[in-house]
This record gives sequence, structure tokens and C-alpha cells, in this order.
Amino acid sequence: MSREQALQVINLVIELLTPEHKWTKDGLFDQECRITDSAFTLSCALKLMQLSVTGNYESRNLVMRKVRNKIKWHFFWRQGFHPIYAFNKHKKTTYDDVMLVLDKVKASLQS
Repeated sequence: MSREQALQVINLVIELLTPEHKWTKDGLFDQECRITDSAFTLSCALKLMQLSVTGNYESRNLVMRKVRNKIKWHFFWRQGFHPIYAFNKHKKTTYDDVMLVLDKVKASLQS
């Protein structure tokens, strides 16, 4: 995945999760993600937008690494074995926290 594609994915994820009612923390680790859902976890939004931009999903590509790194840096105690899933589902994680991570990833891709 190129830097430009990663930036496109992040922009689409931000768009998909806006406004707040389109984000949910209720999801399963291996849930099936559908664009027709009314609300999305961070994991599903990332997966769906990767598929939209590149035609495939890779859990270890540039955008996923950046998201994991920002979660680890800003919300260390909310990560688990699967940082994106655990962060999204954590009882203290808010919509603003998710948007902060996405904004930080976007800024790092633009620099």
C-alpha cells in the first residue's frame, strides 16, 4: 500500500465514521463487515475502506501499522493482543479518542 493509498483510506474511514452515531464499540473480533451496516467499529471501517481503495485487505499494511502505533503511543493501556479491536472496544474509549487516533495517523501520512 502506498502512502497516497493509506491517506485515502484514512480520509474515507473518517468520512465513514462521521457523524458520531456511525461509530460503534460493539463488535466481535472476527465479525463480518458490510458497507450496508448502520454503524461501524474502527476495525470494520479500516477493512471496508482498504477494500474500497486497494481491492484487498491486509492487516499488516502501512495504514494498519500507523493506526496501531498511534494507539500504542496515545492510549497504551487500552491496547490488547489485537490493539485496534481492543482499543475500540475498551470501556473508556470514546468517539473523540477514535477520531484523535485517525487525525494523528492522517497528519503522519501528510508529513
